[in-house]
Amino acid sequence: WTANFGNAQFSIIKVVKFLDRDGDGDFDGDEPKLSGWQFLLYNKADGNYQQLSGCTTDATGSCSFTDLPPGDYKVGENLQSGYTSTTGLEQLVTLGTASNNTLYFGNRQPQVTGFKFNDLNADGDYDAGEPPVSSWPICITRAGVRECKNTDSTGWVTFTNVTIGSSYIVTEGMQSGWSASTAISVTET
Repeated sequence: WTANFGNAQFSIIKVVKFLDRDGDGDFDGDEPKLSGWQFLLYNKADGNYQQLSGCTTDATGSCSFTDLPPGDYKVGENLQSGYTSTTGLEQLVTLGTASNNTLYFGNRQPQVTGFKFNDLNADGDYDAGEPPVSSWPICITRAGVRECKNTDSTGWVTFTNVTIGSSYIVTEGMQSGWSASTAISVTET
């Protein structure tokens, strides 16, 4: 009589969905993660990709495919209306034994953003280590209508409901005790 004991190690693909504010296709630490996005997992068999399963990003902007054997996989996102992809709608990954892989999927909306920072050396350029400034008024004027918002805790403000190809004037409000080291008005197209 022989007792055989078999074990196997499987892999994980984690998906992280983020709003790519600067549109560069890279996840920056201050870019928000997005919940409610659907992803599909495909396995390559006989030269073709076959759908295996799906997942939806949670409040942390992530979801995972687990217990995956070694092989070639493709993860595709279901693009939501009003967004464009900055990282591609599909990403390929080859899994070995017991590997953990994280795929980042970025999207952006037509938007105008502003970033407010404390220009410590007053050179007019954002330098690493210069802190963001929150609660600073930034305004956008479009078609004669002015809308103002305060920057968030990361120094960003975002205006949506914009049209690609249109012109917008973005201005910052000045506050007592501060001097501008950059232009206080910028025209965006």
